[in-house]
Amino acid sequence: MIAKVILVISLSLIISTTLLFPLSLNCYAASDKEVYVLQEQCGKRAHERFTYRNGIIETNNGLMLINYTYYYNKKMNKCFALLETANYKNNELISNIKELWDINENENYGKFFKYVKDKKPLACEVAKKRCNSEYAWDSLVRPYMEE
Repeated sequence: MIAKVILVISLSLIISTTLLFPLSLNCYAASDKEVYVLQEQCGKRAHERFTYRNGIIETNNGLMLINYTYYYNKKMNKCFALLETANYKNNELISNIKELWDINENENYGKFFKYVKDKKPLACEVAKKRCNSEYAWDSLVRPYMEE
């Protein structure tokens, strides 16, 4: 009698697992589609926010070259943009600025600022974690811009 009960339970588990498995595949397909849409929206928002005069701004002191990259982070469910600005005077690089932004929340997650002539940056922080080099800043930013 106990053997029959175990057999019935085992068979019902096998049947329910077999029937539910294809449904779980559909959930992943929908999830991938949703992620794709979120990535597209992330790119559009980043473009709207960070596209300045084709990336070149003339100032009284020289030129600013601005570039950005964006990334939708699935794990965090956030759209991040990395904004990089290079400041030039007399065709010579003067300073570098990098900023990490949460596009949807309009929140600055981190900033790096360094004059080329200086050994250490004036600002180097990501999510309230301080750093002392561009390499360290890039390492702190990596988890936000990758999975």
